[in-house]
Amino acid sequence: MFERRLVILLWCAVICAVGLIARLFQLQVLQGVYFRSMSESALERPPETLFPLRGRILDRNGILLVSDEPAYDVTIHYGVLSMDPDYLNVLARRVRREPALRDLPAAEATRRSRELVRERIAAMWVQLSRASGVPTAELRARRDEICRRVEALRTYLWRARANRGFDEPPEDVRLAEDQMRHSVLRDVSPQVRAAIDMQVDEAGLLRIEPSVRREARDISPVCHLIGRMGEVSAKQMEQDPVRDDERRRYLPGEPVGVSGVERAAEQMLRGERGMRQKDLDGRVLQQTDARDGRDIRLTIDLALQKQLSEILSQAVTAHPPSTGASCAVIDVRTREVLALASVPGFEPGAYNEKYNTLRDDTRGRPLLFRAVSEEYPPGSILKPLALLAGISSGVINPAAKVECRGRLFDNVDAWFCWTQWREMPPHGPMNAVEAIQHSCNIYFYTLGQRVGADRLMDFYRLVLRGPGGGTDGISLVEERRGYMPTDAELKSRRGSGFQVTDGRNYALGQGEIQVTPLQAANLYATLASGVYRDPTLVRDDGRARPAFALPGVSAADLALVREGLYRCVNVAGGTAYEGARMDDMVVCGKTGSAQAVSRVSEWKYTYEARDGRTEEVIARTPEEAQARLDPGQTWELRSRRVAERWPPVETGRGKDRTHAWFAGFAPREDPRIAVALVIEYGGSGGKVAAPVGRRVWELLMDSPGGYLPRDAALEGRARRPVSEPAQDLE
Repeated sequence: MFERRLVILLWCAVICAVGLIARLFQLQVLQGVYFRSMSESALERPPETLFPLRGRILDRNGILLVSDEPAYDVTIHYGVLSMDPDYLNVLARRVRREPALRDLPAAEATRRSRELVRERIAAMWVQLSRASGVPTAELRARRDEICRRVEALRTYLWRARANRGFDEPPEDVRLAEDQMRHSVLRDVSPQVRAAIDMQVDEAGLLRIEPSVRREARDISPVCHLIGRMGEVSAKQMEQDPVRDDERRRYLPGEPVGVSGVERAAEQMLRGERGMRQKDLDGRVLQQTDARDGRDIRLTIDLALQKQLSEILSQAVTAHPPSTGASCAVIDVRTREVLALASVPGFEPGAYNEKYNTLRDDTRGRPLLFRAVSEEYPPGSILKPLALLAGISSGVINPAAKVECRGRLFDNVDAWFCWTQWREMPPHGPMNAVEAIQHSCNIYFYTLGQRVGADRLMDFYRLVLRGPGGGTDGISLVEERRGYMPTDAELKSRRGSGFQVTDGRNYALGQGEIQVTPLQAANLYATLASGVYRDPTLVRDDGRARPAFALPGVSAADLALVREGLYRCVNVAGGTAYEGARMDDMVVCGKTGSAQAVSRVSEWKYTYEARDGRTEEVIARTPEEAQARLDPGQTWELRSRRVAERWPPVETGRGKDRTHAWFAGFAPREDPRIAVALVIEYGGSGGKVAAPVGRRVWELLMDSPGGYLPRDAALEGRARRPVSEPAQDLE
């Protein structure tokens, strides 16, 4: 009996020993690395994120436009922002070690420590508001936005894992962002930093950390082009092409380009984050350096753009009721864009402060990047392209003459030549070259009805947008493709497809067709060189830009069009002769006076409150109207009517408002530069836009960039004598 009990005791001892050995083996061998890392991490500080510098933006001559500069941000841990219970418990355990809670019973100390944590977080927001001057509501809105973006990322990762077969609830998805500190105030001043240190940081919930800010130099002339920075959105985080890269993916609240070059070159400008791990004594245990973003050198000449903007501003001021102007300058050979001016503009540093004023300026529209974002009826600057469309289709014989009697039909009160509106004699017989020189409407009405709207549109789209359809352009999000309607689009919009009258209008650059100033400049670069190329805004961006010859157009056809453009500027009687002809430069170009509808500048809004009360407000924008309503009521917009148009509408024949265009290239013998400019509601292209064009050519010749050397211009002028009497301008 005794021996049996002894055996049982011995077996029990053996089993316990085996269990103990197995457990030690598990802890020290199987899970040794895990527990070793845990013990080491207890002696380490939280990992630090090393942020890269965003790439600089420079002009073509290396002048710095925008760069990152040192700054300081106020950051808060995500556990505090999201009020995560687990993180709040960690903070509560720290609070329990405070002297005031040590002697309390365990349950009471736990309860009180949790209350203190929540009270301190609530007080932190109030104190931060006082120290920074930012309203508490705005701080909390920023907090909520950060949380929304992190949770959107969590949802995205959960869906991605679910698609790969992982079965876990969304809340179990762990993100690096959960353990990070996020910026709630960026680029705080030294005064605010000092106030936060003294007033707010008692609980250790805030931290002021080194950061960077985007610093813009004197870039008002290129304000639209450079663009703006903003905080990354949840949609951008979800669509980020490198969202699976821990070092490159967007973090909630991170700055990102939202417009202009800042957005177009985002993937080149952004860098890669680094990481630094230190122990409690501050020694670096591990470090991966950040990689700064790539610098971008634009093709834009800042000095040229600044002077060009001044010329345009003076033209707008001198020709009321003009609302703005734009000009694009392109290198014919490389298609580098030397200038994209748009006036009026704005001061980038005052954008946020004056946003409401800028937004509500419905006449000047200073936020609009006219050079690429505004589509205008091109008017007569498109006549050379219409001629090439007629030649390429085989319908037009350029040597044949069309009789201009001042009107297309004797018994129809429409389809006049511009000479009729000015009570001038008709042009008489016109061949292709003469029709371009004198901008004869009757010739091009005839051409348009013979070629037809469909063939004109097909050719226009090919030459203005290129074989690729203009989908890439210069990659700016603001860039529009122009409007060249299809038969199906017109059937959808007005119930009927192309008509004979459409062909007439389109040959004159009127009707539904619209182009941007950049497209117009590239068109004249194409006419100068004989081939289409996509324009470029970034030097050495690696994009292939092959040349495409114009289908059905021979060298002789192009020479004929260029001769017409030469005569338009350099031979008396040409519509640009008085305004654009130069003594030391042979310019080829075309004027245009494009009929345009006045824009709505004010609306009469009718709102209805919940109590049935209605109120009418005359305002320029919906936001301005809503700001004038009683904020204590909930208002619903019922209707809006036009209250004012600008410029004021005039009645009578020849009273239509017109945009003044000039487009051309120079020098004639070896074209180097193409220019297109438009003065909104400026009136006559020959009287208003052509003289501005002459100032642009003078500016290019005087530029240190050497874009137009005078020697070549003088040589060309010597071979082109002037003849024919002068006449009024288109």
